[in-house]
Amino acid sequence: MKYLKIDGFILKIIAFVLMTFDHIGLFLNIYNDPSSSIYLIGTIFRIIGRLAFPLFILMLVEGIKHSKNVFLYLARIALVGIVVLIAEAIIYYCF
Repeated sequence: MKYLKIDGFILKIIAFVLMTFDHIGLFLNIYNDPSSSIYLIGTIFRIIGRLAFPLFILMLVEGIKHSKNVFLYLARIALVGIVVLIAEAIIYYCF
């Protein structure tokens, strides 16, 4: 029997799709009445979307485990986070 090999790229794609479900669920929950069926669908999307976080943490830990320089690896991740934070602030306050 052959086994399906899931590498880091596939896990990132799965986590990205699950995170998208979480954001769609948030949108459905914010703009609808809690007694509506759309709110229930949004809640289900949020529950499914919460599976993205453990996948991202798994990939972070695997990256730290296989990194030659952990400080540089974490610094790159922090730099990307700062750039994204600045971009979000510019988008939020300027548009």
